[in-house]
Amino acid sequence: DLPLPTDESAKELVITLMDDEHERELQRVGPFTAREQKGGRQLVMAECVGARVFAHAPLQFGGDAKEGAMFVRVAISYMRASGVLDQIGVTEPIKVTWRTAAKKYYEIRPRGR
Repeated sequence: DLPLPTDESAKELVITLMDDEHERELQRVGPFTAREQKGGRQLVMAECVGARVFAHAPLQFGGDAKEGAMFVRVAISYMRASGVLDQIGVTEPIKVTWRTAAKKYYEIRPRGR
């Protein structure tokens, strides 16, 4: 569930993987066609089935990273017709390790919340 774009030319979504420590872009995937959800709730969705991204994030040790982990964030943006990205929101840091973990969902929150 994503909010409608503020710019009507923004018909596509882009997913960006970011390094949490330096907040820099590691990789981008998309664009994906955004379409309004049914039910009149003023929300959009996009089919991203099969989308994958591979990136090298800085490996950290100690503290929450324990034996080694990478911390990334996922940002979602609308792409305007001009190619400019309007960020909708971003996840809290996601810990990526080599150990098997249960699948988890992360909320996309507006920047600064």
